[in-house]
Amino acid sequence: MTSAGPTPENEGIDPELQAAVESAFEEVPDGVREGLAQGSPEGAAGQADAASDEATGEDPLAQAQAQAAQAADDLARARADLYNLQQEYQGFVRRSREGAASHRDAGAAGVVVRAVERLEAFAVGGAARVIAVNDGVAQSVAELVNAAPDDESWAQRIRVVPNGIDTTVFDAHGPTPSEQDRARIGLNGPYFVYAGTASEWQGADVFVHALAQVRRTHPKAQLLFLGRGTAWQEITQAASQLPAGPDGAPAVIMHPAVPAAEAAVWQRGAAAALVSIKPGQGYDFAYPTKVLSALGCGTPVLFAGRGPVSADVRDFDLGWAAEHDAAAVAEAMCTALDTYDAEIASGARPTTAQRFHDWVEDHRSLRATGQSAARVVQEAAGRVGETSEESAGGHEVRRVSEAQRW
Repeated sequence: MTSAGPTPENEGIDPELQAAVESAFEEVPDGVREGLAQGSPEGAAGQADAASDEATGEDPLAQAQAQAAQAADDLARARADLYNLQQEYQGFVRRSREGAASHRDAGAAGVVVRAVERLEAFAVGGAARVIAVNDGVAQSVAELVNAAPDDESWAQRIRVVPNGIDTTVFDAHGPTPSEQDRARIGLNGPYFVYAGTASEWQGADVFVHALAQVRRTHPKAQLLFLGRGTAWQEITQAASQLPAGPDGAPAVIMHPAVPAAEAAVWQRGAAAALVSIKPGQGYDFAYPTKVLSALGCGTPVLFAGRGPVSADVRDFDLGWAAEHDAAAVAEAMCTALDTYDAEIASGARPTTAQRFHDWVEDHRSLRATGQSAARVVQEAAGRVGETSEESAGGHEVRRVSEAQRW
């Protein structure tokens, strides 16, 4: 018996399975089989029905034709079922292989992560001192080396020295945007600035939603984003929903990242600098450097979130701290605008700006943090105090940052 040849129905079917089905219909006349090869299962079924209708009476020829058409119909349906079964099997094999590859990759990644953790634990465990950028990272270091909560020796070895900024670039006495610069990007009124990365865990879109409420009482208020980030498109979409002001100026301006010195110009001219950390994302203890760059420029900070930034803003009167909520942020933004107008009118703005800059200079400048780190290194080298029992050789100082932690 000859095969009907490759068709869309049997293409890709296992040859052995196809042969088994073919053998079940060896008695079908070759003429019928050739007709089936040129048609579809539905066509064969139609032939069987038509032949049955025509087989009236006891005409042997009509009966034979009807039986042949029925056999052709059965063969076509069997082939279609076989094809579907083969496709399901191939899909199962493909999914199994993909699943195995995924598990294999996950296993390989797990091995790499465990290897890196052991290397980190080895490096940190042998250090005389470990410098962490904040308390959260310090806690992670203690967990990495399995230090007990009451282990005083490790409490002495892990020191927190926060990041600092260059206060010669972020200075309160530098230039502010000219009228031409403001007009070029569409700034016509008092504005807030968000300078830096905007990612999902920061939730900077809260400021756009808050601005919609602020402009009910401060219709000329605007928001300038300078930067980039994974949430940039989402923020842009939210900003596009806000109508222009009475003067036709956009409510929100999305501007690409600029060099630090240029960003400082826009920060100095803002009513307040906006910073946010969305609670519950694992970054509550983070301290974005955009806080320090704004204060260094003499601009108060409006922070939305929780953690050490909120504490510093409140404790040292560095601006306003609010919950990461549009209504709470909008209230703080209105207060910031009113304060800005009052300070400009009274001439008190330069004095306030200098106070912010001085705080950064004393606590979070590169000079201040560099000196703190140097003291830790000197301790490890045995150069502080005549009673130090640590030798200058054989000790290292390791610095652990937020980037290494995540």
